[in-house]
Amino acid sequence: MADQPQGHTVHALPILIRRASFVVIALLACGFAVFTFAGPQGWPALRQKRESVERLRQDNEALRQRVVQRRERIKRLKDSRTEQELEIRRQLKYLKPGESYFVLPPGKPAN
Repeated sequence: MADQPQGHTVHALPILIRRASFVVIALLACGFAVFTFAGPQGWPALRQKRESVERLRQDNEALRQRVVQRRERIKRLKDSRTEQELEIRRQLKYLKPGESYFVLPPGKPAN
């Protein structure tokens, strides 16, 4: 009878070590997860990269639209004599007889 309680504590020691090991490993894993997600390369960096990618997508879309508009303008200039004349007159500030050219002071909106 005296041997039984002593034997019981001997078998309980490996169980306690296993449980303690599990708790330590679980705490380390949680600490690693917190550091990974909240650290400098975690969620904040991921969010910043996503925002940057979205900005670049928007910039690319704006540039694509600008390219399309310029190609259409070039096509109109190639195909239309009237469009060519208007562009030349605009760039060289030529006027036809009877036309007036107004220059507005800078900073005031034209209405």
